[in-house]
Amino acid sequence: MEVQVLLGLTHFVFRAAPVLNATDESAQSRRARPDWPNLVLLVAYALAIGITIHFHAIWRDEMQAWLIARDSADLPSLFHNLHYEGHAALWYLLLMPLARLSRDPVLMQTLQFLVATTTVAMVLWRAPLSLFERALFPFGYFAFYEYAVKSRGYALGCLFVFLFCALWARRRQSPVAIALVLAMTANVDILFMILSIAAVLALIVDWLTVGPADGGKGDAGWPLYLLAIIVVSCGWTLAVATALPPSDSGVAGWFFGRSPYRLDRVLIVLSTLFTPHGLNWMSLPTVAILLVALIRYRENLPATAFLSTSVLGLLIFFYTRIPPAPWRSGLIVVAFTAAVWIDRVPATRASRKALVPPVVFGIVLAFQAYAGVKAVWTDLRQPLSRGRDVARFIVEKGWARDPVVGALDYTTAPIVGYLGIDRAYYLNARRWGSFGIWDKRRLEPVDMEQALASATQFAPNATLVISPGIDVDPAILRKFDFVEVAEFSGAVEPFENYTIYRRPTEATPSPQAH
Repeated sequence: MEVQVLLGLTHFVFRAAPVLNATDESAQSRRARPDWPNLVLLVAYALAIGITIHFHAIWRDEMQAWLIARDSADLPSLFHNLHYEGHAALWYLLLMPLARLSRDPVLMQTLQFLVATTTVAMVLWRAPLSLFERALFPFGYFAFYEYAVKSRGYALGCLFVFLFCALWARRRQSPVAIALVLAMTANVDILFMILSIAAVLALIVDWLTVGPADGGKGDAGWPLYLLAIIVVSCGWTLAVATALPPSDSGVAGWFFGRSPYRLDRVLIVLSTLFTPHGLNWMSLPTVAILLVALIRYRENLPATAFLSTSVLGLLIFFYTRIPPAPWRSGLIVVAFTAAVWIDRVPATRASRKALVPPVVFGIVLAFQAYAGVKAVWTDLRQPLSRGRDVARFIVEKGWARDPVVGALDYTTAPIVGYLGIDRAYYLNARRWGSFGIWDKRRLEPVDMEQALASATQFAPNATLVISPGIDVDPAILRKFDFVEVAEFSGAVEPFENYTIYRRPTEATPSPQAH
């Protein structure tokens, strides 16, 4: 199926090739083009993601961030909690004031909507793209779903990366503004710090190869360049300091050995340029595109430096530190799009030959759009998580004031967030809390009988939530008077289907399927 779609989209884009040619635009020509196509595209995009966000069921990673921002008492405790996440702080800092206004995570989704639509608006009005490319970009998998419908900090990172691209034409006049953008980029997520470093390298290469703008007349001068260096260095330092794991971290450390399995998983990341599903053979077209860009490196050294450093840095990080996932692998697409943008700024190209041929970029956008529309359609038809439905069920039954006991912290988090309760008892970590803490304690073997004894001691009227993959002896459940009352299945995320148990029960109900 994927092969047929790819061939069909490739044929379509090649037929549209004449539309893709004139993509190098000056600021004057961008101002001269009509606004109505951009307005139509932006309104269509906003309506589509707004409707999808409304029906989207928040899953564990989204809710984890919301609960950390909600339940961190102050900034020191927030940064303490983020050490276990390995994330930088900017997204959480934006969520904190919202969580003080209301416990309803819809506020996080509202922020996500604003960030996503702002990013797409910037691309539509500022990026040197043809109308065909502008029509496809907003509906790509990452712009349309992964970094739009899902409430994650990655959308904020995309906004800053593309803001850097929009400022590229003024890189000699506004170095401090660019430094601020790149410092904030690094503080969205440690992965975006790789793109921030690549952007600085592109600026250095540009300075060494192109020289001062307008013979030095338009240059900001060394004092401002020095200030820019200080600003971006402080941003990087803060990002690293926030993401450093504590001594009791339960997350695996760095890996520098030889592992064919890890290497295979990392190389599959390259296929993300065409599909988020990780298909081995689809890494080959990406390798071919990157080789063409490297062959043409003399056409635009800064864009080449940015693209190659970003891709190589991400692959090394995925191999040595954290395994790839669609939301992480998407930074390959972000870096690729940013490199095309930088390459098309007329003042930075030595000749008219594009680093990435417009037809190739069109094919990438077309395949991304197919994946994006498909993902949104799936999300509307099938929930990503059943956590919201479980929370509604608990409220309908009148159990919202009773304690919740979860077999796993990170899979129970969506239920806690939707209920708006202060805490639940997590059996795997044997403690009360709202968000999961990725420390060594949660990795220790659990005596389920002892854990349930501890939970029921403080929660006699408990609602027990069991996720798939958790093996609990029915005899132990009967010992503590837990009776199955409902089962929630059908979620896209398999670990966020749930079986609900209750104690005590006035009358033993028949389990309900949902």
